[in-house]
Amino acid sequence: MNDSNKLEGLKHQIECNCILPQFVNRQPVVFHRFNVFSVIEYDGSVLEGKIRPSYARCNNCDAIHKIIEVNTSRQLAKEESRLLPNLNEVKLAIPENVRAIIESYKVDMATWQEAEFIYENEKWGGQVVLFREEDDSKTIGKYLVILGKSLFKIEKFITGEEEDE
Repeated sequence: MNDSNKLEGLKHQIECNCILPQFVNRQPVVFHRFNVFSVIEYDGSVLEGKIRPSYARCNNCDAIHKIIEVNTSRQLAKEESRLLPNLNEVKLAIPENVRAIIESYKVDMATWQEAEFIYENEKWGGQVVLFREEDDSKTIGKYLVILGKSLFKIEKFITGEEEDE
């Protein structure tokens, strides 16, 4: 990669052709969406970036998707499963103490890939959401801020209705 290229990471959702059981009889049909992580390369223009094609497995039906644009994928044959990211391989890029924290929150593959991207590209100050809960009036959660190779902190967040205390 030359110096004019800039990489950014993006967590986004793609849609599968499967339907969650609670939505089977719903009209119009509601297809399942799940989180994925993609790397976007900016080559000269900040406004125009290209997504690096990547692969993900649906967490509902196990279908394999090739991610070709933000929020867009193409479903592939199951035989292409060797192209999928492997969680153990992703964890190798993350220091053991940070790995233990992330594991304790039981996050999805996209979140692991986001942490891997921050470490591999030294995007210090990058944030990884460990959990998020929403109700009608507010969203609460915690995120991991990766400040350096061996420096990190966990912060909470509350959005929407102000904290009562």
